Amino acid sequence: MDIGRLSKLSRWLVCACALAGCDTQASTGYRGEPLLSVTGSVVLTRSRVEGPLVPAIAFLNEQTELHFLDVEVQGEFPSSFTFHVYEPPPEAAFLQSSEPRRAVGFITVVPTDHVSSVQTGVPVPGFSRCTQDDVCLSEESWCTEDLEECYTERTVCARASSPMPECATEGMGSDELKRTVFSQFEGLSLNYQILYLKDPAPADSDYAKHVGVPEGLATGYHLFLVDSVEMASGEMQRAAYEACQTAIRERAVELFNEREGTELTFEEIYESEDVSEETYEAVHALESAATREVRCALSTDVVQRIDDPLREPISVVIGPEVASQ
Repeated sequence: MDIGRLSKLSRWLVCACALAGCDTQASTGYRGEPLLSVTGSVVLTRSRVEGPLVPAIAFLNEQTELHFLDVEVQGEFPSSFTFHVYEPPPEAAFLQSSEPRRAVGFITVVPTDHVSSVQTGVPVPGFSRCTQDDVCLSEESWCTEDLEECYTERTVCARASSPMPECATEGMGSDELKRTVFSQFEGLSLNYQILYLKDPAPADSDYAKHVGVPEGLATGYHLFLVDSVEMASGEMQRAAYEACQTAIRERAVELFNEREGTELTFEEIYESEDVSEETYEAVHALESAATREVRCALSTDVVQRIDDPLREPISVVIGPEVASQ
């Protein structure tokens, strides 16, 4: 779901139910009311991170940096637990060009001594070739999404049959771009995303309609179920389609009013029998232009807000891609 302009990165990671169980991890003092509380369980597919693991929220910004936010855990992790969030995302996690100002987070699993942030790296296709002398050279890179910063490993082997310990590997750039992919966290939630709004999204605003909550969203945390259209139920597919069509038609009416200097409403055009055929056809003709402006979740995801994540248990799948639709 395009809760923000995020990028599809690589497919990595994860799965381990060889997680150590967590008993209640309560803070030593009263921290006030949590900003977000979520109850449920976590399913992992493979584990790559060593040591005790705990849940956290990972916020992904436009520079493909992950910023981790600790949560307070109660219950048995990963099978049945509740986590509480007491702080907003760090400032560096917010999308700089977003309106309203927002940060998009994913439920993740990290080591207890995790770093506060990491720079993710996108694997870039490399090459491998051998010379007539049977000397083999291979190169692979991991880069930021904009390709402005890369870490490259160049490996030289005396023979094509040489085992890797006998080959020489030279690294260029920050190896964090490679290292963080495999060792800093267990992946990101594929079926849930967490939205934090620094400013509210007013009712009927483009963004509120885009995330499927036309009545508007308040400042603070919100939890969303994100389902691909192919996997969603028929009811959710129909709801997503109808919301998308309504948003397109509303924008077409706005475009008509802007062009003609009128103040017609959606209801007057699409729900009234009094509208002239000429006016209706003129608005209808603007739907193609409106489609290009309105960003619907329909093409990639079906989005559903979880109204009460403390009382509606969720099952989070942590998977191998850092992605937002």
